Order: sequence, then C-alpha cells, then structure tokens
Amino acid sequence: MQGNALMAKFPLDDLVNALVPHTLTEPLSGSGKGTLAGQSFMVKDLFAVAGHKVSVGNPDWYVASSPAKETAPAISRLLDAGAILTGITVCDELLYSVLGTNVHYGTPVNTLALHHVTGGSSCGSAAAVAAGMCDFALGSDTGGSIRVPASFCGLYGLRPTHGRIEIEGAVPMAPRSCRIAAIISSVSARIVMLRSSARLMILSSMSVMLRT
Repeated sequence: MQGNALMAKFPLDDLVNALVPHTLTEPLSGSGKGTLAGQSFMVKDLFAVAGHKVSVGNPDWYVASSPAKETAPAISRLLDAGAILTGITVCDELLYSVLGTNVHYGTPVNTLALHHVTGGSSCGSAAAVAAGMCDFALGSDTGGSIRVPASFCGLYGLRPTHGRIEIEGAVPMAPRSCRIAAIISSVSARIVMLRSSARLMILSSMSVMLRT
C-alpha cells in the first residue's frame, strides 16, 4: 500500500481483527527514501514505539507499562529505509502459544482458511499481511512464532540467526533464543545490509514486492 493511498485510508479498516485496541492512530513515517520507500509495515505488540505502550497481549501489562521513550532499533531501521509503520498487531497472551488466539483482544482471522486459526504467537502480523493490510510485518520467533503463522496463512517467514537483528526495544519471550523476525507475502525479498556499531547487521526486512 503506497504512501498517498495509505494516508487517505487511515485509520485502516481492520476486518480481520489484526490490530490491538491501542494501535497507532496515524501512520509513522521515516525518511521517505530508501529501499523500502512507500511500503507499509506493522509490528507485533511487543516492540517499543516512542510515545506508545505495549501490552504483549495482556491488558494488565498495558496498564502497568509506561510509554516508550525511544523506538526499537529494528523499527527505526525500517523507517530510515523509507517504510511506513501503520499498526500494532495482536499476539498470543504473553507470547505463550503458537495457536494464534487472544481472549482479551480477540482472535485474528486467517483469510486463507476462514475456519482455521492463523497460528501464533505473531498471529496479528500474519493476519494483516495475508489480508493485504500491509506489505510486511515484524514479529518474533522463539519456538515457531513466525514460522507457524506464516505457514498457516500461506506466507513467508524470515527468521534470522540469533543476534543478527537487535532485540533492544522488544519484549522477548526468552532472550537467549528469541529472534526478531518478519512475515512477508512474496519470496522476492531482499536483505538490506547496514553497518551499525562497526559491525555488519542484517536489517529485519527486505524489499517486499507489493501484493498484486
């Protein structure tokens, strides 16, 4: 979904229950230039977005948390590459499931198989990409939380080596195992290489072909 069309349609219609109640009220744009210019993405409800709170799928967590002072590096890199952040997605409560349900926020819809779950815990991210609400989405994967919903929804899951993408600014299920990962709709993804802190980093996300 390209920039001008995206602004005209915001706030987005969420027909698949992909978004949390505390999702963004307006899109967050970065440089507007770069490999991902004009492409939209959403993030799992565990990433810090400056001025916003996370719930990790639990309303009590949301009440107890404070607004983030800084945006997670993984998100900032995407914004710097020209992408537009458009929403915060539902996840299984406290990340403890690969089913894709949430008793507090509701269960995201699997548009590939309407009578089946999306898989989790990055369920809202998968539902949003499958429904064409965004071009790609960030999530996390410790024991299958990207791979399961990607496979259930007919998408592609990118799960990099542990530590390749900064986990700072995210709530990991298990810090020594959790990866920042992504769900995309096309295999024509390109890895964007960046240098950070004098070392080569792989940016969590890729030039994704727009859905056709």
